[in-house]
Amino acid sequence: MAHHLAPYGSEVYKIEEDQYNLSKIQMETNAKQIIVGGRNAIESFTAMSKDIHGNIYNPALKLIHVVFPG
Repeated sequence: MAHHLAPYGSEVYKIEEDQYNLSKIQMETNAKQIIVGGRNAIESFTAMSKDIHGNIYNPALKLIHVVFPG
């Protein structure tokens, strides 16, 4: 775990908060129901365009999320 003094720490927090909010929006709009191993699941994805240091991913990093309800 890294500790940063302000304002850098607040900048890192803001980047992470933006990524989190973006992933929530994408999960809500891109989620679909799938079947994995005979069980219902929800699949969604998040695309990250930069890391917490502001370095740009080219191409963007795509994370696929598979969630098994209850």
